[in-house]
Amino acid sequence: MKNFLLSLLFIGFTSSINAQNYTISSYIGDDDEYWSGAYVYDFLYPTNNLSSWYDLPFDWNFYGQPVTGYRIAHDGYITFDNSTGNSIGANTNIPDSGGPNNAIYACWDDFTDDVTISVKTFGATPNRVHVISWAGLNYPGAAAWSDDIGVDIKIYENCGDFEVVVFDRNIDSTSTYFPMINTTIGCENINGTVGIEMPGSPNYIPSNPNWSSSIYEVHRFTWNAPIVNNASLIGVRIDNHLTVGDHTLKGMVRNEGDALLGSYDINYSLDGGTVQTTTINEADTIWTGDYEVVISTIDWADEISWDVTNSGGSIMASGTGYADNNTYNIPLCVPAGSYTFNWYDSYGDGWNGCSYEVFDNNGVSLTSGVPTSGYSGNSNFTSAGSSCSWYIASTIKNSNKSEWTHPIDINISSASDNYELKVWVSNVNGQNDEMNCNDTLIEYITGIENISADKKVIIEEWTGTWCGYCIDGAVVMDDLVSQHGGNLIPVVVHDGDPMEFLDSLRSSYTASGYPGALIDRTKPLSAGIYENEDYGRGSWDTRVSTQLSQFTPVNINIDHTWDTTTREIIANVTLDYIDNSAGDARIVLMILEDSLTGIGQDWDQANNYDGTLGHPYYGAGQSVVGFIHKHVLRDYVEGGCFGVDNVIPHIVSSGSTYQHQFTYTLPTSFDANQISLVAAVVKYIEGNDAQYVSVRGQRKIYNAESVHLMDLSTPPLGINENKTDLKIYPNPTNSILYLSEKTEYKIYNILGDIILIGNNNIIDLSSFNNGIYIFESEDLRTKIIKE
Repeated sequence: MKNFLLSLLFIGFTSSINAQNYTISSYIGDDDEYWSGAYVYDFLYPTNNLSSWYDLPFDWNFYGQPVTGYRIAHDGYITFDNSTGNSIGANTNIPDSGGPNNAIYACWDDFTDDVTISVKTFGATPNRVHVISWAGLNYPGAAAWSDDIGVDIKIYENCGDFEVVVFDRNIDSTSTYFPMINTTIGCENINGTVGIEMPGSPNYIPSNPNWSSSIYEVHRFTWNAPIVNNASLIGVRIDNHLTVGDHTLKGMVRNEGDALLGSYDINYSLDGGTVQTTTINEADTIWTGDYEVVISTIDWADEISWDVTNSGGSIMASGTGYADNNTYNIPLCVPAGSYTFNWYDSYGDGWNGCSYEVFDNNGVSLTSGVPTSGYSGNSNFTSAGSSCSWYIASTIKNSNKSEWTHPIDINISSASDNYELKVWVSNVNGQNDEMNCNDTLIEYITGIENISADKKVIIEEWTGTWCGYCIDGAVVMDDLVSQHGGNLIPVVVHDGDPMEFLDSLRSSYTASGYPGALIDRTKPLSAGIYENEDYGRGSWDTRVSTQLSQFTPVNINIDHTWDTTTREIIANVTLDYIDNSAGDARIVLMILEDSLTGIGQDWDQANNYDGTLGHPYYGAGQSVVGFIHKHVLRDYVEGGCFGVDNVIPHIVSSGSTYQHQFTYTLPTSFDANQISLVAAVVKYIEGNDAQYVSVRGQRKIYNAESVHLMDLSTPPLGINENKTDLKIYPNPTNSILYLSEKTEYKIYNILGDIILIGNNNIIDLSSFNNGIYIFESEDLRTKIIKE
């Protein structure tokens, strides 16, 4: 039995509306951790016409028939009919053969075309989610982004259903536009003979979630019948590389059914052998009483939480997950005694006008407060004794998650043990799971000798020229590169400026802030919370140092050629395994360009440190003209951020070698002298969840290597080796290099950064650190060594 807690619960309502094809189940609240930072693929600023045709990114059926794409109406619906025409604002009951037909009506009404529509896809095959979003639906006369409605359509690849999610209705009952709200939510088939709608349509008034996911209005449309008992296995957590001994299997499921999730079975087998089953019970003991906690919210309510503790420090009640501009009345059970009301604010600026008050059963106020600053505080009160009662019930409603730990460990008896690990969920609430498309995950594990290869760490930073704090990220990155040298490989991913491209990294991981960075794309699980993988710059140093000490089974080598005429790069990436390995590992090759500059404000770097004494960019201006952008990710050669599949087996034995040849034609706009190749072995992992919270921190980088394009074992193709008689001496040197003739040259460090440009025959290296550098002139590129 779980701890006796009184938690604030958002009790969802569920309605099942029978139809010939689809049924609607409605809920209050969605999973605010569902999305993993996918970026917007396309924005649409509509006219009165239907949009251009948008292809669905996966195969999908609507009313039992395959559909390949859709057009978007600014009036809050999409149609799978490819005919052109105007958006129809005169909404009706459905079905209605008069049209639009063959449509999903997210929030159909006669809106203006002053709305921002976005189209995006989250996750990876076969668990993608395609989303069409209307932000700022408003009525004639309303100002933009005022008195408006926000709504999504989410189309699910795996199980074939879809959702309509209302995330905002910024039109309160006193607004002059409130009487105009008369919407239709539903769907209908190709000729308008079959359809289903929410009760109240075509005069349906959505609720006002005010962008708070805990009270989003969610309507799930399911083919043929409502799904009552269904849990999806959204993640399995166990290391792929295991030392000899016992190892615990953990994971997470998500409730996808109408019923509260009270219990389920977790099963696993190794190589199809004996099935190990455990039952997970999710029933909580819920205490209630005739005292009351009243929480009144104004702004930033999602930052606040609270608990009530007795004199011994035990938690008697707690609450979190609030929305702005609401009042919450929570029953409280507190026997006679002394108590403390503890308040918390995650941002540290108090409750921003939100307040709390505790009342006894006669309505007498026992304590109250309006916290104005800080992360936490408290006030004391005395209870004469409330009534107390309890009941047992599940609190895991649709879209909520349940963590599990299997009590039967997996034993690794020797380094030669390796297995296909199959895990699945079943027996949901004692009933058959009604949707099998999301039940099962496969992982691969192996024993190891714990012999590690030479570890290098990749740091992938989010940045943009528009971001005033990102210039400090560049400073921190430079410091890290100086500290760790070639053991750290910096990769900088640009957003919203001329260096941005559709990199696929931002759609697979979470950019929660700028500047932020992935450190080997991994993050430890903290207190059962699957957090965003990226780190703020204050943590980069610690995380890089930690990752440099981690086990890796593989060394990577890049052997490449460069044709100056065709601009073709051929790179052979070789993987040498010095210990066993397991998992869905893939090879990725990145193209990086250094020292990028450009003309105009899109290239100039915003600088929030212009007035910060002691900062390297103090006094450099609020926008740094001619800023040099380093380590810029320009492209993936093949397969996106997860690279090439089917090269590395799921189980690898020590001593194995694998190789893949990449071919890439360097665009003429890229400066070949500034190009580096970065190869990495990365882990991919599927989830029944569009790659969201349960896989966070696990799709990591095993190891990486970097080489400058011009660092060749043979001269570039197209260059005559005998073209120059230039001599460099002495090499190595401790201070001065002499050239046999005066020439223009550049000198690079091993990361490809230009550190010296000259036009003479004497080079003074006395101020350089000892190490290897690259000398480059028109006809010669060679290594020089400073001792």
